[in-house]
Amino acid sequence: MPPSMLSNALLTLAQTAPTSGSGETVQAADVLHMLAVSVALALPSLWLLHRLTRRDHRINAAPMRGSTLTPMHLLVVFALWQGSTVLVAQSLMFLGNAQASIAAGIVGQVLLIASAVWLGAKTFDLGVRQGMGLDARKPAKDTLKAVLLYFLAAPVVTLLSMTIRWLVPNLEIHEMLRQIVLQPVAWKVAIAFSAVVAAPLAEEIFFRGLLQSMLRKHMAPWPAIIVTSVVFGLIHLSVPDSVIPLMLFGAALGWAYENTGRLLTPILLHMVFNGVSVSAALMSGNG
Repeated sequence: MPPSMLSNALLTLAQTAPTSGSGETVQAADVLHMLAVSVALALPSLWLLHRLTRRDHRINAAPMRGSTLTPMHLLVVFALWQGSTVLVAQSLMFLGNAQASIAAGIVGQVLLIASAVWLGAKTFDLGVRQGMGLDARKPAKDTLKAVLLYFLAAPVVTLLSMTIRWLVPNLEIHEMLRQIVLQPVAWKVAIAFSAVVAAPLAEEIFFRGLLQSMLRKHMAPWPAIIVTSVVFGLIHLSVPDSVIPLMLFGAALGWAYENTGRLLTPILLHMVFNGVSVSAALMSGNG
């Protein structure tokens, strides 16, 4: 199991989507059922989100976040993230492949958070709180937006991933979702912490806070969101059926960042998304 697997988000609700009796193949009926669920959840959520942001839901005029960020900055941070994960995993192989990867993933995520925040403090004109938006000035509103975006985005992302699994059956489940069922309790807790807390913090600070902010220096909000979302999806190539759905999910995360100017909404949205996936995997394993 590649040690960098845990350094990415613990992936999509599609990993725990309904399956056929064999437990391997998504059926057409499952896809149609999820389509109905998607419409039932997404439409009222979209209406409520529009009402909540009726005065500020457009992002075309969103100001750029002034910084001196360059691609080289991001490459160095990314290399530190991935390199530290590999090195720690190799040094902990006596624990076994799975547990070494779990521990290494957490170390890599912590280093990513620390290095990205340090870089933000050095490069954003207004620092990480006002410049990058790593604050909680409006926690209630940002949390409500995260919940509404979850009910809007998650069913659609799940439907897309289920459709891919229907068209291309017998795709492998994400290894970390498999491991959270197989590991002892202490390692289950470690995987859950990595997926639900560390990964959303690390990935949102890096992808939205750094990458999307750097792109905003050179392009309008939506092109920056799209490019960031594509990169975010491609970083999860270890699970092929999740790449395109995560690009869509990344667009929701990117919109939340541009709309609020803060990272709290995308971080919370990412946490809920991963948390539901992990909870479903645990319940499935205990069933």
